[in-house]
Amino acid sequence: MALCLILGAWTLCAGADGDYVMLTLKQPSSSPFATVRYEVAVRGRVNTATHRRELPGYGESLHGMGLLTREEAATYWKAIKALDLASLGERVPDPQAKEAHPGLTWEVEWLIDGVEKTFDVYDAVNQADRRYHQLLTLTQDVVHRLAGELPFRNVFIPEGRLGWLNVVTVPVARVFVDNFDTELETPLYGYEVSSGEHNIRLKSADGDYERTYKVKVDPGGTTLLRVDLR
Repeated sequence: MALCLILGAWTLCAGADGDYVMLTLKQPSSSPFATVRYEVAVRGRVNTATHRRELPGYGESLHGMGLLTREEAATYWKAIKALDLASLGERVPDPQAKEAHPGLTWEVEWLIDGVEKTFDVYDAVNQADRRYHQLLTLTQDVVHRLAGELPFRNVFIPEGRLGWLNVVTVPVARVFVDNFDTELETPLYGYEVSSGEHNIRLKSADGDYERTYKVKVDPGGTTLLRVDLR
């Protein structure tokens, strides 16, 4: 039985009772989080977008939830079903190929029209079958927009040593800070880091451009990196 909360005209249930797509970051990974999860699900009469992150050894988790409008839900599920998910995940990845592309590995779990499936996908952006990347991007974009991005906030950095990064690029690029994949794309504002020097690696969404820059962040200050990668 699902646990439900009545909120005004809406009824929200703790467990999905309809279609859902859930992405869970596999461990170990380069992420500092012990748990990273994105989910779009049908709960009662509403569609929800949920984002959850947990730091290892730290009791408080970061959690966000938003509601999709009927139009947003219809657009999302139409795009997801167009990917023909039933044909994905049939081929077991070659371990050597996985080592050659050490990107993030996600466990994908979904239930659509009564059919349920789970499979892993690694380094989705470099997979020949673009549907893997589209699946992750469709779901993450909806969750980020409605539930928030929940960017990394290092609770172990003393407040007096904190600084911030703003990164703006042409074209849009994925941001890596000191080889850590932030899972965020430009434009990026107010990203917390420790003061001092940092290496910022930028990789365009299409993979055509990749550059690394060294920046210095002052305590309590904000450093802007604005570049044209072309």
